[in-house]
Amino acid sequence: MLSERSQLILTLLLERKTIELDDIAKLLGVSPRTVRNSFFEIDEFLQSNNLNGLEKQVQVTYSLGDSRNLIEKALSNGDFSNDKEDFWQEPTFRLQFIYNKIFWEERRITIEYIMDYLLVSRSTVSNDLKELRKIAKRKNISIHFEKERGFYLVGTEENKRELYFIFIEKAMHSNEYLKDLEVSDRSFINYWIKKVEEELMIQMTDNSFQKFETIITVIIKRIKSKRYVTEKYQSNVGYSVNETEIVGNNCRLLEKYFNISIIPSEISFISNQLYQRQFIKNEVIYQGFKVNLDILANNVIKEISKELKIDLTKDKELYENLALHFQTTITKDTDISDLINEEMYKKIRNMYPAVYSAVKKVMNHVFNQQHVSVSNDKEYSFVTLHLISSMEKMKNIYTRNLNVFLVCHMGVGTSVLCQTTLVKNKVK
Repeated sequence: MLSERSQLILTLLLERKTIELDDIAKLLGVSPRTVRNSFFEIDEFLQSNNLNGLEKQVQVTYSLGDSRNLIEKALSNGDFSNDKEDFWQEPTFRLQFIYNKIFWEERRITIEYIMDYLLVSRSTVSNDLKELRKIAKRKNISIHFEKERGFYLVGTEENKRELYFIFIEKAMHSNEYLKDLEVSDRSFINYWIKKVEEELMIQMTDNSFQKFETIITVIIKRIKSKRYVTEKYQSNVGYSVNETEIVGNNCRLLEKYFNISIIPSEISFISNQLYQRQFIKNEVIYQGFKVNLDILANNVIKEISKELKIDLTKDKELYENLALHFQTTITKDTDISDLINEEMYKKIRNMYPAVYSAVKKVMNHVFNQQHVSVSNDKEYSFVTLHLISSMEKMKNIYTRNLNVFLVCHMGVGTSVLCQTTLVKNKVK
């Protein structure tokens, strides 16, 4: 049985007699290798029906040796019936295809060009363009036409990209956009995203990760073609200066690898796209505002590390525990007063005054940034316990293989006495 893509290619062969591999790859938004696999599938289908196989010509085109009637008869004998309209005939696919072609402007796009590739009438293309103009207008984009240039987009680069990403989200073959990349390039982008995730202490869902791969690929390609977002671009997602610096520092890696220059507004755009993804932990809605638990926990840990001059950002368990704790706190799934009584929280505050003070200061600042005001004395105490536990764990890691060279200015005798005392107290 032929796949849907192979049926489409065979239909195009019947209409045109010959087609070029690169053209069909661009039409379907897939890699040449994917098209070759479809040609192999078509070849096997034809031969299984005692028909001549595809003829590969020198200029890498394919043609059919049997008559149209014989091939259509063979197709009618197969179980290819489908009540749904084929995807290449659907208006949504046509809109995606047309915008994709105009967005990249790799050649002059005309109504005739679209008619030829989609095998539809002029009126259909005109209606599709009319609908596409309505969609583009919502993003403040206009679609113009000039005789010498063909169709082209007018609007800011960021708006053009945003609409393109919307089409990618809906595209049936959006994962195909990466297949034209070199394996090493795709591996590097994959590594880069994971590195950013680790430093920001966030984790995207698998689907969001794959979509973000595509987005980064598109951004790199646009920058290479000198198409930049406006210098005054401002992200509409609230994130800290420190987080922007992390994304910016990592963008230097992209610059070196792909030999491009990523301006500050592009860094803001990339950050914006990153924080629009879905993360493993769900967002919490608090008084009408979206609170991202990953970002909240990440910011608290980083700011407290600065206050205490102790790097706690490497403790992923602390990050996980705080994110889960903040979820219960914000949603009020658990009343903190049930866990810590008045006497206990005062004891924690008195035993660890420096940590408690840092927690109170940082949480007030970070929570206010996220429009959350649920912090109280018992909440600070509970978070203090999490931090003390992390600090003890980190101390054990750093002192696990600690070697001590003991010297005493009063002589060997006192040195031996100090050594005995240390060993007795299990300090090595």
